[in-house]
Formats: sequence, structure tokens, C-alpha cells
Amino acid sequence: MRDFLAPFDEYTQLVSVSGSSLSLVVLIRKDIMKEATATVPNNGPLDELKRKTEQNIDKRLKVTHAVLMATLTDPSTKHFACSLVTEEQCKPYYDQLAATDGLYCYSFTRCKL
Repeated sequence: MRDFLAPFDEYTQLVSVSGSSLSLVVLIRKDIMKEATATVPNNGPLDELKRKTEQNIDKRLKVTHAVLMATLTDPSTKHFACSLVTEEQCKPYYDQLAATDGLYCYSFTRCKL
């Protein structure tokens, strides 16, 4: 259980600093979900904690419009956008970026599933 909970302290510290970025949300969500879906044989309390974590991830790390836009415009995270929402849901953001007179478009490419 300690191994599963250890990253939560690090994530809390990471997002608490003044220079943290919204685009980190996608990376943190991805790591938490990876750990929450990993199975440990015959570990009832840990399995329950992981299940609850997975069920409540959207309450604690919401995918807001700001998170999506930050993810799409950050070159280091833009390819993770499709893990947050579907390609169809991303379309308005693609359109908005395309309307910025190329400001972001030079480094922006659509997600490949």
C-alpha cells in the first residue's frame, strides 16, 4: 500500500509549486491510472483503494477546457490529449488553435490513435 500511495505526496508537491503547469494533469492522471489498474494478487484492501482511486480520478483531476488547451499547446504533452477525450471532442480545440493565425499551429499536430 505504501508503494501505491508514495507518488501522491510527490504529485501534491509538484502541483503546489507556483510554476506548475496545467499540462501536468494529463501526465499525473496517466501515471495514477496505470498504478490503479495494476493488479496485486490477494490484496483486498489495496485492490479496494485502487478501485476507489480509479472511480474518483475525475473528481480530483478534472479534464477542464483549460487542461485540454494546456495539454494541446505544450509540445511535451500534446500527444496525450487523446487519452483525455476523444478525437471528436478535441475538434473544437483544434479549430481554436488553427484560428490563432499560426501562433500554435506550427508545433501542433492532430493525435494519432
